[in-house]
Amino acid sequence: MGWLAALTLGCGAPAADGPPAPAPPDAPGPWRIGVTTIDAAGPDGRTLPIEVWYPAKPPRGAPNGEAVWYPLLLGEVELAAIRSPHGAARDAPPDARGVPYPTVVFSHGNGGMRIQSVYLTEYLASHASSSPPRTTSATRSRR
Repeated sequence: MGWLAALTLGCGAPAADGPPAPAPPDAPGPWRIGVTTIDAAGPDGRTLPIEVWYPAKPPRGAPNGEAVWYPLLLGEVELAAIRSPHGAARDAPPDARGVPYPTVVFSHGNGGMRIQSVYLTEYLASHASSSPPRTTSATRSRR
C-alpha cells in the first residue's frame, strides 16, 4: 500500500519549471516565411509551376511592407488574388539557422491549384524548425 501512496503523491500539479505551455494552434511559428516559384520542365516540353515556401530571413511581409499577393489564374487570365495570410516575402533569402529543415510536400489534388491552401503551406513554413525533425512511428513501423 505504501507504493500506492507514493504514486498518488507523484501525480500532483506539474512543477513550475516544467515544459512551457503550447502555443495556440493558429499562431504563426517563430520563422519568417519566404516563397518562390519554380518551373519544372517535363520530358514532353510542358512546364509545371511549383510553389515553394520556406523559413526566410526578412521580417514578416515584403521589404516594402506589403505581403505577397498570390494570383488566381485561369490560363493567362487573372481572376483574383489572395493576400499572404502570414506575411510571406517573395524570393526572400532562406534562413539557414535551423537546417536541415523537414520537407513537407503538399498536393492540392485533381482540379485544385497550387495556392489554394496558402494559409496551411505558409503556416507550416513558419513552424519549419521549431522542433528538430524526428522519425515518425509510421516510418519506423516494420509491418
